[in-house]
Amino acid sequence: PLYLHASAVLTPKGALVFCGACTFGKTTISTKLLKTFPLLEDDQVTILIAPPRPPIKGRAAKAIPPRVVVFGDSRKGKRPLAAISAPLAGIFFLKKSPENMLETMEQTEAAALLMDPTVNWKNASALKHRLSLFRALLAAVPCRRLSFKKESAPLIAFLTAAGYIV
Repeated sequence: PLYLHASAVLTPKGALVFCGACTFGKTTISTKLLKTFPLLEDDQVTILIAPPRPPIKGRAAKAIPPRVVVFGDSRKGKRPLAAISAPLAGIFFLKKSPENMLETMEQTEAAALLMDPTVNWKNASALKHRLSLFRALLAAVPCRRLSFKKESAPLIAFLTAAGYIV
């Protein structure tokens, strides 16, 4: 698993994950602006990356999309703890801005922003493993920079027009 300092909501298209430093709007987006969607996590998101399914009699190996896994609903009082998972539909790095906008990100920039500073930099095999997980994640689900106005109700319409919400 990969653990990200992020929030996540579940939309009909899958889980949307919002990353950023403290005060960048993760909680605002997941609990206020996208409140009609179930909140998966508000602080730490767990993403599972599985190896491809082995080939079956002449068929190529099949990639398994990354999934967000949660252990219950983060909104208090919703339901008892139960492990659920959802396909990952998008990863967004938040940026405060006077207007809503999506920008593409290079995989190297996204991996650098996702890298946890607590990684043991002296353990080459652990670092190599973590980077291979990032490579698999970013190949399956490209990251976007999401510039948005704080408390922006038009964000839902914006994400819908961009194809992330049905």
